Amino acid sequence: MTHSTISLPPLHDGFLRGFLVKDDQVRLFVESVSGETFTVLLSGVKRFNVDGFAEGNIILDCELLASPEIPNDLLVALNHGGTSNKELEQLRAAVADGTYRLFVISPSYGATVVALIKGLSVREGTFMD
Repeated sequence: MTHSTISLPPLHDGFLRGFLVKDDQVRLFVESVSGETFTVLLSGVKRFNVDGFAEGNIILDCELLASPEIPNDLLVALNHGGTSNKELEQLRAAVADGTYRLFVISPSYGATVVALIKGLSVREGTFMD
């Protein structure tokens, strides 16, 4: 898969502490293993899914993908469990034509996050507004 060059903080073994959804924006509140806090701001969100949110939520990996070679399990998650080939291909096409990118947090424990987004930025600290 093609990975974007945006710089994400080192979050391996860090924590997903929470999230806030407002209109087409999502704020993910994360903490590095060294205790630094960050707000990952997702904008132009077309689809967003968090599955398995629990105490802990240890992050294995955090990726921003820009390739149409998206695993079907991520597309199904974006489609909220729907497996219609037509719907899954529409989601894949939105990434293939460059309109959207796929943001993924894979867990060691707890929440998996998948989002179809137009933009991403990172701020140090926790910002609710």
